[in-house]
Amino acid sequence: MDPNTEEISELADRRYALRQKCRAETLVVEHAGMGTMTAVVLDISREGFRLFLPKSVPCGDEVIIHPPADTDLLKIRATIVRQCLVMHDDMRMIECGVKVADTAIWRKHTWFLALRVGSGYGDARESAAA
Repeated sequence: MDPNTEEISELADRRYALRQKCRAETLVVEHAGMGTMTAVVLDISREGFRLFLPKSVPCGDEVIIHPPADTDLLKIRATIVRQCLVMHDDMRMIECGVKVADTAIWRKHTWFLALRVGSGYGDARESAAA
């Protein structure tokens, strides 16, 4: 592989945390100036999320991510760290990287464990309902 290509690839993708699919397809994101919007979740890691947003939120801005209604998770603060315009289902969307900024490490960890696919979250409820 060309060393220059490898270097460019690393610069384009600076998120090194293990990414996993998320049990929640959408989350509500709240921005101080733009209000609330629904975000499509692409993946989740211990450090943050990769989301599709309907509006461009400036990099460096803080957002509040609301947990899915069927969880007992608390809201979590995060910062928009990167974004790019992409086409998704014939619509222009903003793909963004969101780094969890909440200083409560246990809260980040709880979100990750509760929402990652394969975590067992919800399995007990599904078994009990059957």
